[in-house]
Amino acid sequence: MPHRRTVRGAMAGLLLGSLIIAIAVGGFIARLTDGARTSPAHVQSPRVQNPQLQSTGGPISTTLQEALTIAASVAQQWRPDAAALNAASTDIGDPSPTGAGADGRRVSWSLDFGSPSDPDVILMVDVISGTVSSTVEDGASGDQGPYLPPVISLDSPQAIQIARAARTQLAPAYVNSKARGYHFVIQPNGSGAPVITVMGEFDGMPAKLDIDATTGTVISSEVYTYSGSGSILFSSDAGQTWRCSNVIGTMITAIKVHPWLRNIVYAASIEYNVNSFMVSYDFGATWSTVSQIPPQEFYPWIYDIVVLPGSPDQIVVGGTYDLWVSTDGGSSWSTPTNLPQGLHGDMELLGARGNQRLVVSFNSGVYATADLVTWTKLHEPSLLSQSSTGEEIAAMQESTAVVIDSTRQVTFSIPSDARRLAGIFDPPTPNLTIAAAPGSVYEVYSVAGGVQWSTTLQDRLGVIIAVAPGFPNSSPVILAGGKAIYRKITGTGQWATVLSDPSDPSLVQAPPGVDRDMLGIQRIIDLALADGVHAIAVNSGAAGWESWQ
Repeated sequence: MPHRRTVRGAMAGLLLGSLIIAIAVGGFIARLTDGARTSPAHVQSPRVQNPQLQSTGGPISTTLQEALTIAASVAQQWRPDAAALNAASTDIGDPSPTGAGADGRRVSWSLDFGSPSDPDVILMVDVISGTVSSTVEDGASGDQGPYLPPVISLDSPQAIQIARAARTQLAPAYVNSKARGYHFVIQPNGSGAPVITVMGEFDGMPAKLDIDATTGTVISSEVYTYSGSGSILFSSDAGQTWRCSNVIGTMITAIKVHPWLRNIVYAASIEYNVNSFMVSYDFGATWSTVSQIPPQEFYPWIYDIVVLPGSPDQIVVGGTYDLWVSTDGGSSWSTPTNLPQGLHGDMELLGARGNQRLVVSFNSGVYATADLVTWTKLHEPSLLSQSSTGEEIAAMQESTAVVIDSTRQVTFSIPSDARRLAGIFDPPTPNLTIAAAPGSVYEVYSVAGGVQWSTTLQDRLGVIIAVAPGFPNSSPVILAGGKAIYRKITGTGQWATVLSDPSDPSLVQAPPGVDRDMLGIQRIIDLALADGVHAIAVNSGAAGWESWQ
């Protein structure tokens, strides 16, 4: 196969970790820098002047054709027969990239050139602000072509007009994305014809249109979305064996057990960028969809659910940019208007049996509210975990956990890579205070002279840890999730793998005909113990390109 990076970078889907769920999309364009960098200082390349930016002294933006012309002048000094293999816009050097590319111009471009007479090397060229900023020669495996023509019939300003006329809802990628504004990629298709790909967003998710660079015809339009994969599993023997619920082939982004009525479990799902709210009344065995959650402005991903018990209950779902509240069991939703500033992080319920407050970590701090109107700052921005009693929350920063209850705050040390706590928080107790980190589970083994931690499980783990309410009196079971599901009974000292592959229908009791792709990607992204017997787990689905209907 030729050593040609067809899109020089990739749409990376699904970064859901603990706070970010997990579920993140970003980074269309990533510049590779292998090989020896050569200075272009000796090369005189044409500089394209953009009067709009030149008048302000700002960086120069260029069209795709202009970038090809600038880079070709340098590449042909490297090899006289050099021809472009592909080109892509990037964010480098762009001072205000939020709407960049709306006119078909970008400040920065990355291009690959090959040589028919010397197919074992390629030249990577960066064009920034209208001039060549760097070149890198790299090895290739021969047979580089097809090549792009030196002059393309359709330039990027015409391409963005065609794309936005064909899909009026195509928007520039958000400012916090790794590929901001509108982006452009050109490369030959399998028949050698040049194709321009215009990239942006639709409903907060990456979107792209392929356009024939000769005729201007839209070949295809796609959205990066979540569908057809993922499942909710449940256990009726405290995690020893697992079965599929009736939710199969759906990306689930969050689950939450009702704090009082433990048979009731809520879930959020996403399919084709639409969030749905679901409920189970039998500990996660069967589910029904209650409603669709209103769309968010950016990145439509519900990462957390909190239930504030009352008459009626208030159900709060959280995305990165929005909170939504329901007082009718999830049938309808409204959004609070008096929120602290900043993006939303973790959410937890403080005071499960009385004086309940919703606690949310914003990037301006950790705040609590009893009425979703008045907010009180409790701490600086932190990762949040709820204790097994529900009466305390741990706010975690670096190597410190601050335990917050209704009257006071207590601080103790935690492993530096810990992302979640479970069990007893106040005070931290040997074998009963557990921390989860990427790749490890820790347990407190001593509090003499300060809290001491030991590693009790190391594997390809996520940061998912679960104990039942009232732990350890109600149930001494601890569950951990990652590539598998692990189970431990406190006092035994040993973890057991109870489900080695949550995507294997032969290991999960699943309906006939269910395949691995429908069950998910072997990644437990959420886990809960409703009581000492019933457990629920989410096997993550996969993201992929779907036709933009």
